[in-house]
Amino acid sequence: MKQAVFFDRDGTLIEDVGYLSRPEQVQLKPGVSGVVRQLNAAGFLVVVVSNQSGVARGMCTTDDVERSNDRLRELLAQEGARVDGFYYCPHLPSGTVPGYAKECDCRKPKPGLLYEAAQDLDIDLTESYVVGDAARDVQAGRAAHCHTIFVGDLSRMDAGARGQVEVFADATLGTIAEAMDCILASSGPATPEAAPAPTSDFGELSRVVAAASPASAPEVPPASAEGTPSDAGRDICSRCGQPIGKEALDEARALAREEVLLCPTCVRELQAKQAASPAETPADWQSILEELRAINRSLSFESFSLINVLGGVVQVAALGCLFKAYQVTSQGVTGATTWLLWAVALQLLTLTCFSLGRR
Repeated sequence: MKQAVFFDRDGTLIEDVGYLSRPEQVQLKPGVSGVVRQLNAAGFLVVVVSNQSGVARGMCTTDDVERSNDRLRELLAQEGARVDGFYYCPHLPSGTVPGYAKECDCRKPKPGLLYEAAQDLDIDLTESYVVGDAARDVQAGRAAHCHTIFVGDLSRMDAGARGQVEVFADATLGTIAEAMDCILASSGPATPEAAPAPTSDFGELSRVVAAASPASAPEVPPASAEGTPSDAGRDICSRCGQPIGKEALDEARALAREEVLLCPTCVRELQAKQAASPAETPADWQSILEELRAINRSLSFESFSLINVLGGVVQVAALGCLFKAYQVTSQGVTGATTWLLWAVALQLLTLTCFSLGRR
């Protein structure tokens, strides 16, 4: 089986212009052609996997997407570089175009596109890499048991997305040129003589990538005739790709937040890694310990809600009205009923806020 490097398209290989709809908008990011050319020479397949929700939104068509992909292929070919496959998801549940406005198994962070490419091109996902500039890219790569590399500036991301990258990325780098050096340094491609010698910094990064990957990754779920895993449509762990039962989610043994799911086994593993003392843990595994810390940070952000804060303020106001009613009654002054009605109304509003906050 073959090794591959899966690249996100917009923002990773080409400049992100929003919902790209015309081939003339395609502009390579600096250094991309050289990176792809060296990966070709080193024996890797280069595959582009991207979400193209503009189709479901009615902002472009599948023909527009394919013409833009053809333009990207042409620009790379002019520099002696080759893309071996393009796979994209045109779906979005909240879209407006019939046929594309639906749930699917190919929209990242789900790994459907990676499974499809692996089946078509005979790719060993456990020996392949996913490179992208968004949390969903590394989430999809981890779910498919690939090595994952985030490229970009984490400081520009919100806390939730940054926490997800810290959980699911094996390495976080500034450019795809650095990602290429890390890949070539940490793998055994078919023609290693074509790869440039990495610097010491990139060699250290490659060791972190190797350490962050399980020694024996679980087998990739078998693919169906359409190229998606046989358990498509079921809740699967974003970290190991195993199915998650409803009972585990209901009992909070599995972790669910936004589009990220972690099975009970992965939660226990991460907790065990966090519990280990630094003296008992090899230096290269320190990066892995950040995974659970990132989960805890993300859960802290998730538990904070402005609607819950509003509910707390209204609760205080309701108690104030109740105290005022008691005070008016004890003084023998009329108006206690009015204050009681206000207290009841505010208490109902408090319950409504807390109910919305839980949802």
